[in-house]
Amino acid sequence: MGAEIYKLKLNNNIFSAKGRINETNYFIIMLITTIMAISYLAFVFFKKFQNFNIAFETIMLFVMLVNLYVQVCAIIKRLRDIKYSPWLVLLSFVPILFLVVCIPCLFAKSKWD
Repeated sequence: MGAEIYKLKLNNNIFSAKGRINETNYFIIMLITTIMAISYLAFVFFKKFQNFNIAFETIMLFVMLVNLYVQVCAIIKRLRDIKYSPWLVLLSFVPILFLVVCIPCLFAKSKWD
């Protein structure tokens, strides 16, 4: 008999704060949302040089709010996976403390094994 590998049932719905995600999924989600945030900042910078439609700016703001929501959900799920309190996500809204929350989330192994 071969060894059986049991997979954790992880909730991969990026719009839900329920469940857990592993460090690889967390990294991918944070990478994509960070790239989106940087592109939004570039949009705001270049807005000074071009005349954009107010509807387009409103859509971009909505997309960035969804982006923030996805990041918060990913942090909550990852904190739950490494058995930290999900309330630590509140520290991620303070600029320097964001790193204190996200660095352990990137490198800590799952505590559910």
